[in-house]
Amino acid sequence: MGLVDHRTARRRSVVGRADERVVAAIMQVLEAQRERSSGTLSRLRRMVGWVLEETHGPGAVQVPPVTTFNRLVHALADGHGLLGSAGHVAADPSPHPDRDAAAG
Repeated sequence: MGLVDHRTARRRSVVGRADERVVAAIMQVLEAQRERSSGTLSRLRRMVGWVLEETHGPGAVQVPPVTTFNRLVHALADGHGLLGSAGHVAADPSPHPDRDAAAG
């Protein structure tokens, strides 16, 4: 797509200006967790930190701040089936006989 002054418009990446090493570590952890629950985003963040430390050495690559990390994870995982939603677990409408019997 060209602009009026003939420059080309930059295409936006879903990860913005994120460090490619961080993106690679997130994808590695998400892929490894594909068959299992990824747990919480805080646990995922710790795991990414471990991967970065093992791959690049302690302190060489910092995990982004929490909000930035969470946004990056969702940008990478959404639409690829790599990040499950906890909503379907919490909204379980099925009866629980043991719980219902204890309440009565």
